Amino acid sequence: MMRKLGPVAVLTLALVLVSGCSDDEPSGDPGESGSPSASESSPEAPESSGATEEPTEEPSVDPAEGEEVRVERLAIRAPEGWTVTKEGDPYSAQIGKDINAIYIQELPDFGGGKLSLQEVAETRLRNGPYLREPKIVEPVTVAGQEWYHISGRATETTYAEDFGTVADGLALLVAMSFDRKLPADQRQAVVDEVLASVTFE
Repeated sequence: MMRKLGPVAVLTLALVLVSGCSDDEPSGDPGESGSPSASESSPEAPESSGATEEPTEEPSVDPAEGEEVRVERLAIRAPEGWTVTKEGDPYSAQIGKDINAIYIQELPDFGGGKLSLQEVAETRLRNGPYLREPKIVEPVTVAGQEWYHISGRATETTYAEDFGTVADGLALLVAMSFDRKLPADQRQAVVDEVLASVTFE
């Protein structure tokens, strides 16, 4: 025979059922708290992938498009507004603007191919037209060749950006002299477009 539950028993049973339901709720919390973190991480993924791609998209430098300045096998193009100064021999040439000048030279490699690029740079630093002493900095790649780079104050009024290498038994030089008062970004723009125009045939 089924017994009827009194009011106290009914209340007790209801509390047990309620507490049982509340005990189940925390088990759902980790899933709920985990799902926002997963959704938050998904929008971040494209940002991180974009950041890794950016360094590969290096901005291209447009080469100078002015008059070609050529020696035997080495040539550059003058930046806009620069004029060509004819040299007295076929192994050197010069372009200028105000007191800024770019000089190219091609001579036999008197080192006979025995000097490293660093040693060639040191020789230029010792024998170059520097009243002050610029520094040998990281080499650069120009026209598919590695070139040394000398940079810094050359005289009281000028700043040097000189580049050189040895190729096919020839010592190649692209020497740039700038007014020291010329802003660094303008100086670098000229360096970039001239180096981008270098050809060696």
